[in-house]
Formats: sequence, C-alpha cells, structure tokens
Amino acid sequence: MAETSKAKARREKEGFYNKFIINKSVIDIGVGRIDTHDGADPICSHAEMHDKDICDATTMEAYASNSFDTVYASHILEHLTDPVLAIKNWLRICKSGGTVIISIPHRDLYERKKELPSKWNQDHKYFYLPYESEPPHTFSIDSILTKFFEGNYEIRVIDTSTNHDKPEEHANGEFSIEIFIYKV
Repeated sequence: MAETSKAKARREKEGFYNKFIINKSVIDIGVGRIDTHDGADPICSHAEMHDKDICDATTMEAYASNSFDTVYASHILEHLTDPVLAIKNWLRICKSGGTVIISIPHRDLYERKKELPSKWNQDHKYFYLPYESEPPHTFSIDSILTKFFEGNYEIRVIDTSTNHDKPEEHANGEFSIEIFIYKV
C-alpha cells in the first residue's frame, strides 16, 4: 500500500482533511501520474498532481509563487539532492496562511540502519531523523528547519509498524516523520 493511503484512516480521525484539504487549493508533489497508473497515491481527488515530467520537484519552476493553500509532499524529500532548496520552493508556491506538509521515512523505523545505501530504495539520497544529525548520511529535519526557515512548524513521528523486531523485513505500517510548516 502506498504511504498516503496508509495514513488515510489516521488522518481522517485527526481531522487532517478538514483542516488542510477540504475547500483548499492543494498540490501533491511527486505523486506520480494518474493517467499512467504508475502507483500514484494522491492526497485527494482535487489536488494538482505534480510529477517529474512537469518540472523538477526541487525547483518547482512550473508553478507561480503563492499558488496553493496546501503543499503536500509525501516520501519525495529523501529522493532529492538539495532538500533545503526543495523546501524553500515548496514554501514559495504556498500561499501566506497555508501549510507545507512533508512526510519522509524515519531512518530508524524504516531503514533500521545508519548508512546509505537504503536497503529498500536505492534512489534515497539521505536518511532523516526528527532531531538528530549523523552526517554524511542522516540529517535532522529540525536542524534544517531551524537553520534555514522562519516561522512555525511541527514535527511528528508516526509509527504504526508491528515488525520492529524483524529488521530484515520492510516496515509494515507507517514509519514516517510528518512535518507541518505553517507559512505566515
């Protein structure tokens, strides 16, 4: 099951859709192309579906500044070589008063190892933890946000996996760091 779908029931219970999706202009970065059925797992049916064929997810050059109420990026940041520039551009296309929502794999819940390459996805450029950095492979999302961005943000660890004791198996639930950046 794709990561956005895994989170749906939890997010419904938390009021996520009412707060961030319903009656909002939304872009889903890196969701893939619905028309090719390449595993796309959109956050909602009315979201602008961004795919690498449209433009680079780091620069988002095809989109005007202040275009969306909600910028949603699920399990894409770990694939990008310049996460700081990506987040800057995601904030650029977000309207004032809007929210950038990022979901990334938590290194210790997903990888269960400290050094690249990823055992589950060879395209991962970095690992992430909420508050600890262990360069050159692992970065703290809190340190990135504190150093490069102003404003309010929230970091949550989402762990619903039940196979923590089996590092040879892919995590079987949610294993994410969920970040909410509130643009002023």
